[in-house]
Amino acid sequence: SSSRDSDNGESSDYVTHICLCGGVSGDGDDEANVSFKASTYLVCTLSDGSVRLFCLPRSPTEMMVEVHRVVSPGGGLAASFHSSMPPPSSSTARICIGGWDGSVRGYALDFASRSQPSSSPTFSIFVPGKDAVTSLTETGGTILIAGTEVGSIHFYDISLPSMMNIKLLGSYTEGHSDAITVLNVHPNNPNVILSGSEDGTVILHDISAPDEEKAFMSVLNVGCPVRRAGFFGKGWEGIWCTTGSEGVQVWHWSSGIRISNYESLKIESSGENESISCGKINIGGVRDCLNKILDQEKSHHGENCGRMVEYLLGCHYNVSSERLSLLAGSHGGYLVAFELGSKGETKLMAETSSLPLSSFRGTAAPAMHQSTIRDFVVLGEGIVTGGEDGRICEWRADLKRK
Repeated sequence: SSSRDSDNGESSDYVTHICLCGGVSGDGDDEANVSFKASTYLVCTLSDGSVRLFCLPRSPTEMMVEVHRVVSPGGGLAASFHSSMPPPSSSTARICIGGWDGSVRGYALDFASRSQPSSSPTFSIFVPGKDAVTSLTETGGTILIAGTEVGSIHFYDISLPSMMNIKLLGSYTEGHSDAITVLNVHPNNPNVILSGSEDGTVILHDISAPDEEKAFMSVLNVGCPVRRAGFFGKGWEGIWCTTGSEGVQVWHWSSGIRISNYESLKIESSGENESISCGKINIGGVRDCLNKILDQEKSHHGENCGRMVEYLLGCHYNVSSERLSLLAGSHGGYLVAFELGSKGETKLMAETSSLPLSSFRGTAAPAMHQSTIRDFVVLGEGIVTGGEDGRICEWRADLKRK
C-alpha cells in the first residue's frame, strides 16, 4: 500500500472527500499513451477549501496541482475525464465541487502538456433555491447530479467538452424529506441511480424516464439516517448501507427486500470452530461485535488487543472474490476489514498491521494514518483512504495480515 500527505509538509487541514477521476479514452500505442492510460488521477478536497489532484501510481516526479480554494466547501465532489483525441494529445480532467452556499463549480484541467496541468474555472452555478449541496456524482461524464440539504436532487447536462453552457435538465423533489447524504450510479446501467438521505431511506430511480413519478423504481426504508451506500453482488442487484446509528444493512434493491440488517452478528473464528452471538444490536453494538472479533482473533494468535474499532467507514465489494467487506477504523488511524456473510456472520479479513504502499504527503517513507479516516474510494480491488491527518493512503487489494 502507499500513503501520501495532501501537502508538502505537516498541515492541520484534513481530507474531507476523495474521488477517482474516471479512465481515459483513446487507442494510442506509443509509450507515452500507455503510461498515461496506466495512470489514475485522484482528487481530494481539504478542510481549508482547497482541491488537489494527484497522479497514481506515485512516481519520483509526482503530479500535484492545487485546483481551487472553495469559499464555502460543501459535501460534493465529482470528477471524470473527457478526451476527444488519444491521450495525452487532448485530455481534460473535469472536476465539480459542491458548496454549502448552494453553488456547484466546475474546473477543467488540460493534460495536453506533459508538465503540471493548468487549472481554469469553467462554470459556477447555483442549484434552485441555493440550498446547500451535500452530495455530487455524475453518469459517465454526461450528467452531473447534485443532492441538497432539503432532499432535492438536480440534474445538469455536462456533455459538452467546454462545460461552458451548463443546462439544468430537471429536478426530483418528492422522494426525500431531508439532506441527501449519498448518490451513486449503477456500475452497469448509468440510468439507474441510488440516493440515500438523513430521512432514513434509499431510493432508486431510472433517470431515463421523463419525470420523477415514472423514474421511481424502489424505496428502501432503512429506518435511520443513511451515511454511505453502494451497489454490490452479481449483476449489482444488492445494496449495502451504513447508518448514523453505526449499523449495517444489506438489501435486494429491485424487490425492496432487506436481506440482513446485522442485528445479530455471528463471529466466525479462524482459530476454532466456534461462533459468538452478539444478540440484538443497539447503537454502538456493531462496533462492540467487531471488537469481539478482533479480541478473539488476537487471542488465538497470542497478540495484544490494543487496537479497536471506533467507527464504521463503509463497505467494499471485491468483484473477483464476490465478497462484501465492511471497513472500520479507530481515531488513531487503524483500518480493519471484515467479511460480511449472507446470513449475518462476520469474520476478520485484514487489518493495517503493516505500512501502506505509499504516502501522499511528501514524506520520505510510507506512513499510516495517525487520526480518523474520513473517506475512501475503491481503486481496482484495493482502496484509497483520506484522513484528518491530511494524509492519503493507498492499500493493497487483500490487506492481509503478515
